[in-house]
Amino acid sequence: MSHRRVKAIDFDDEDLYEEEDDFDEPGEQSPSAEDKKHLRLGTIQVSEQLGTDFDTSDQEIQEALWYYYYDVGKTVSYIKNKRKPAPSKPTDKAKTSSTSATQNAAGFPLSASDQIERHPPISAKDFFSDCPWFGIPACRKAEIRIEPLYPRLGLLGGSPSNANPPKMSKLAALAAKRREEKERSQKGSTNAENQKPGDLSSSLQRLRLHKASTQDPVAKRQKIAESQPASGNRQTQPISLEKPAASPNRAQTDTSLRNGSERPRKNSLDDLPPAFIAGSTDPSEVAYTLFGDTNMTQPASTLASFNTQQVLYGSDAKVFDFTEPSPDDKVLNAQKGSIISKSSTNKKDSSKSSSKQPRPAGATSQATNALRELSIQSSDEPVKTKNIDVIEEYKKQKRKNAVNFVVVGHVDSGKSTIMGRLLHDTGAIDKRAMDAYRREADRTGKSSFAFAWILDQGSEERERGVTMDISTNNFSTTKTDFTILDAPGHRDFVPNMIAGAAQADLAVLVIDATTGEFESGMKGQTREHALLVRSIGVQKIIIAVNKMDTTNWSQPRFQEVQQQMTGFLATAGFQPKNLTFIPCSGLTGANILTPLATSPEVAWTWYTSTNGPTLVSALDATSPRTHALEQPLRLTITDVFSSSPQNPLSLAGRIDSGTLQPGTSILIQPSGATTHIKSLDLNSAPADWAVAGDNVVLNLTSIDNSANLVRDGYVVCDPDASPIQNIAAFKAKVLAFEHLTPMFVTVHRGRQTAEAKVSKLIATLQKRSMDEVLRRKPKLVKPGEWARVEVEFLGGEKQPLDPGARVVLRSGGDTVAAGLVE
Repeated sequence: MSHRRVKAIDFDDEDLYEEEDDFDEPGEQSPSAEDKKHLRLGTIQVSEQLGTDFDTSDQEIQEALWYYYYDVGKTVSYIKNKRKPAPSKPTDKAKTSSTSATQNAAGFPLSASDQIERHPPISAKDFFSDCPWFGIPACRKAEIRIEPLYPRLGLLGGSPSNANPPKMSKLAALAAKRREEKERSQKGSTNAENQKPGDLSSSLQRLRLHKASTQDPVAKRQKIAESQPASGNRQTQPISLEKPAASPNRAQTDTSLRNGSERPRKNSLDDLPPAFIAGSTDPSEVAYTLFGDTNMTQPASTLASFNTQQVLYGSDAKVFDFTEPSPDDKVLNAQKGSIISKSSTNKKDSSKSSSKQPRPAGATSQATNALRELSIQSSDEPVKTKNIDVIEEYKKQKRKNAVNFVVVGHVDSGKSTIMGRLLHDTGAIDKRAMDAYRREADRTGKSSFAFAWILDQGSEERERGVTMDISTNNFSTTKTDFTILDAPGHRDFVPNMIAGAAQADLAVLVIDATTGEFESGMKGQTREHALLVRSIGVQKIIIAVNKMDTTNWSQPRFQEVQQQMTGFLATAGFQPKNLTFIPCSGLTGANILTPLATSPEVAWTWYTSTNGPTLVSALDATSPRTHALEQPLRLTITDVFSSSPQNPLSLAGRIDSGTLQPGTSILIQPSGATTHIKSLDLNSAPADWAVAGDNVVLNLTSIDNSANLVRDGYVVCDPDASPIQNIAAFKAKVLAFEHLTPMFVTVHRGRQTAEAKVSKLIATLQKRSMDEVLRRKPKLVKPGEWARVEVEFLGGEKQPLDPGARVVLRSGGDTVAAGLVE
């Protein structure tokens, strides 16, 4: 059997040996007849040598003899060291003599009357069981006095008797002598008994004297020692631990307490035993100042005849009458009278002598009524509208084109770096701020992130190196005002990307040209973002092929990316005329704002020879999307905040359709809150009106947002002109990104999200016509197919949706479908 097999054997508890007595240790044998004889003889010899002082059994002696090989001497020594002699029991005679010796040890015999009868111990609960609460009788109260081990004061070993007082130290004697001299010098000038109660100076003088006398601890201890009796003459009454008999009126007392009658009167000072009064502490300095050297055992009579006001304020003190006006009221009335008299002098029909006459009694009430008539316009009062014809003003005014574009792409493709470089080159970021970003990036070891931090302002975004939410910024060219919507590229933040894409007119898709990174993006967010922006309604897209410097501006690599992306975007629904490919480098700034150099030595000659545009020129060449100015007002809220104390509630968003001006009434759905526009800000400046496509900030009035009536994703509309309706279910034409079945989904419309379920798959549709039905009631919709589905919101919830609104359906972190509400 191998070692491994032996090791793998599993023994049970029953297989182990339990009775160890059945097996002898190696070399151990049972005693023979000769050994038993030696043990018997040795036991007799050991027992004789031990005697009766050691109580040892024969078996123990035999074990020791067996251990020491029948050596009697070693056995006796071992047993003596192991066992001590058993204590002898005292006889009755010895007990009696010990008791008498104990009684005589005190120096005098105890009589029968002085002997304390011993009782079994009782607990405090049993001792006070027959006493009512807060009514302990005086017979149950006692004072326990503990005699100190050493006499108080004096040196150790001295006599505590009054005949031989303790010897004082030189310092204590000097202090006592000075105190006596001080008392003799002040005895003639101060007499506490003849002092008047109202004299405050004498009371303070008496306080100083008492304080001076109490500050000498040696004299105070000596005075206490002289007042106490000697330890040998002190008489202490023994405390009885017997349980007293129950009071005969106990039941009556308990009955009266339960009936709510008056409780028994507490013991007064006269009823207390002398021990309580003798053991009271000395009066405090304040009591000594107020009462002098009076007897403190009867404070009630002293307090009854004592007047605190006279002691503190003198005999001329007067009790204040609270029915009269206070000094402050008199001053205020005088000030009011002077104000009214000055106002009366300004009247034309008043004379100079009228101001010298006493103020009439009704003048105060007239001034009060005049103040009540004054009114201040509340800041919450609705502002009157100017009734501007906004569409006519928009046609007359020549403004720059306003374009919003969203920057999308795979994570780490360089979206924020490209936009930061663009803002820096166009002058939207000054040199001082850019230098601060560079220093901070160098300090953290991320020097290549300096341009990205222009948009990524959050500490967590900078620490992780990824964009997490929509970052907005602005720059302008000669003919267009651009708003950048930098979307996150990580798959965990796709809902934020959807919120940014819903506000965009066009998209900038950033692609990493590095070998392997482009292919990885096509399997990740590059593909998903392209499909989402097209489903949301974006038709124009600029493809920025970034990091071309890492490929040495390779023309074959650029053409490979261009070819693959053109085919994919065409299948996603983009027309070839709306696609623009721009090679660039966000880190070096090549072909962002400044065109590439036209030198034959450089590697990008193949692009400059065709006069290819830069990224900014491609953006400036796009025409803005037309907006429905004459349609009903729709504005999706992207942010809710408090801009200033004058504007406690403000909201930001982009107008999808319609017009706005201050003073108009608005309705916020789905909360149903109605409010007014106090003021309107356009491009960080006050404005009188705004139209569809403008990014505005509305300062609201007459609304309390404590109940979250205004939130991100809510829709602002006009309550009098086709307000948006809240619906519990809707039908939509959607493009399936994944396999679509009746399932639970999350509906996204901009920043508006709601939990719902796909309750029914109505039909699959023809891709081109969108009206031709291919198959009714399918059980499954495959990726890339169009279908008509019915969606219901969960929990009876209703959301504001208009026909034609674009929605995205997501489930489990993946985009399932996207389409239009029918």
